[in-house]
Amino acid sequence: HAQAGGPLCFEGEPARLGRPCVGVTRRLGAAPGGAPGRMLRLDTRVTGSAALECAFVAAGIFQSAVFGSPSIWDVAAGVTLVRSSGGVALTMRGWDWIAL
Repeated sequence: HAQAGGPLCFEGEPARLGRPCVGVTRRLGAAPGGAPGRMLRLDTRVTGSAALECAFVAAGIFQSAVFGSPSIWDVAAGVTLVRSSGGVALTMRGWDWIAL
């Protein structure tokens, strides 16, 4: 669980964003429709749930998650998890990435 401004917790203990294993050349990520051919450094997965994909990023299972145009209620809780784990949530405005 998490709350704005607090740490991400698992079973009552603070958790941190997972570190990738040394020697792994392709990591897991989420992208709309799997984004075939566009995410060359990631093996993409599609869970069908923006909230779950954000939770996987917070837990360090996914390196990143990209969403086409989600509604705020699809990502609000997940963004809190990502931020609480030390991650960053960004959105595009024009051609610029800005903090969500």
